[in-house]
Amino acid sequence: MKITAARADAFCAAPDSAIRAVLLYGPDEGLVRERGRALLAGIVEDPADPFRVADLAPGEVVKDPARLADEAAAMAMTGGRRVVQVRGATAALAPALQNAVERLAEAAATPADAALIIVEGGDFGPRDGLRKLAEAHPAIAAVPCYGDEGRGLARIIADSLSQEGLTASPDARAWLETHLGADRAVTRQEIAKLALYAGDQTSLTLADVAATIGDAAALSMDDAGLALSAGDAAALDRALQRLWHEGAAPISLLRATARHLDRLHKARIAVDRGMAAEQAIAGLRPPVFFRHRDALRRHLRWWPASAFPAAISRLLETERLCKRSGAAQALLADRALLSLCVQARQRARRAT
Repeated sequence: MKITAARADAFCAAPDSAIRAVLLYGPDEGLVRERGRALLAGIVEDPADPFRVADLAPGEVVKDPARLADEAAAMAMTGGRRVVQVRGATAALAPALQNAVERLAEAAATPADAALIIVEGGDFGPRDGLRKLAEAHPAIAAVPCYGDEGRGLARIIADSLSQEGLTASPDARAWLETHLGADRAVTRQEIAKLALYAGDQTSLTLADVAATIGDAAALSMDDAGLALSAGDAAALDRALQRLWHEGAAPISLLRATARHLDRLHKARIAVDRGMAAEQAIAGLRPPVFFRHRDALRRHLRWWPASAFPAAISRLLETERLCKRSGAAQALLADRALLSLCVQARQRARRAT
């Protein structure tokens, strides 16, 4: 059963009683873990209870497929519903999961008594065997976990700030929305770091945020987008090397770059309609960080509106290729981004 990204949080807070297993997958590992904890918390009061929670390594399940079914069918000695967790799953787990779910369906247990199997995986493509099984099976939920963006990211940041007793100025929120979102756990950690920095202070300014999250900003995916639209291949290569070293997800980077070009495209259209470049950039939402505004004004001169659709399509096509099972995602992203960067450099040279 497919669960849409928009429904994912609500589903994990209260999954359908007919669901026997949940596959959490996607490039945002922090979000995968957070949703796994939410599912567990809805069933078991103490996640460390050995009688109600079983953690299995994917290797041992693949080696002994019956192990997963046996754990899922076991009754808790202390009573209550059980949870069986498998982290780091791969496509090789599919047969064991299907067998375990079928055994649960054959059992006489009521929905309130049946164990829930929580499987945490990586960024599976549509053709991956485990994802295909989960999406097609009525008793297995496939829950995608993609990086936070747009209104979803703004909500996560606002909620995290509120939990820490903090508020932030519009510029400070814009900074956070620009430099966070690729990994839910990192977003939460950075907000917690802000709270420590703030001390007794409850209202954050842009200076507060930049001083605390400056190192994260230096490795931001936006650096790659800015280097690409500037046609600066050397800066783009440095940004890519840093991002891969930090474990960034290639699909998240492709999407962040596509968002960057889409924003630049909107500003270019506004300029073509007679608006001043400064006004067009100021009208973008979320607001552009002030240190990036001069760069965007230069890029607007180099990029005609007609160049953006093809560039964004190239990024979306590369994302599709990345989702194929076994794809070399970082290599595909490198090639697409550097190719677009070379094209941008040629436009910049013609414009100057």
